[in-house]
Amino acid sequence: MFFTKRMIACGELMGIEILDHLIIGQNEYLSLRESSKIFDE
Repeated sequence: MFFTKRMIACGELMGIEILDHLIIGQNEYLSLRESSKIFDE
């Protein structure tokens, strides 16, 4: 979560909205927007 929070903060400084952070595996994926509250902070 530390990396994602840093990316969101850096994006805000540059005026870029980070929409999601995806972790992609061989047969599945994880969307941090769907699975956590980190983007609501």
